[in-house]
Amino acid sequence: VGDGDTDTKGKVQLATTAEAQAKTSTTKVMTPATTEAQIKRKTENFTIALSGETADVAAAEQSIAQFYMPYAFTITSVKASAYTAPAGSAISIKITQGGESIFSDSLLQIPSGSAVSNAEYGFAEDASSVNIANGTKMDFIIEGVGSETAGQGLKVYILGYQQ
Repeated sequence: VGDGDTDTKGKVQLATTAEAQAKTSTTKVMTPATTEAQIKRKTENFTIALSGETADVAAAEQSIAQFYMPYAFTITSVKASAYTAPAGSAISIKITQGGESIFSDSLLQIPSGSAVSNAEYGFAEDASSVNIANGTKMDFIIEGVGSETAGQGLKVYILGYQQ
């Protein structure tokens, strides 16, 4: 039996899970299980408002917002934005799961003069993602604001996919 393609019956080669996730092959096929896993990996996001759109951001020692993860979720990226950029110093945000920071050694930051976070943040245990169990409490703590202009309209975006 010869090789198959989109127009001809024949042998085909299966894509590995890694190839399917990376979308590196245009000639290999996926099994139903791999296809289902890829569908589940569709990127979703949670957007959390940490201040009113025109309200100054305020630092707090305790959580100013929280929610319970509605399903098992893998966080692949975390971003932040401000309607009005901070000035003088950065807005710094700590995000915890069950009381422990999701970041290895830093905080999510929006630099002075910028309206968006612009750095990659390492997750705890130096991983490229962090797994959150269904029902885990997520807390958001603003640890610093702009020293000249606090910033306004702070939002955090948690990106990833369902497990």
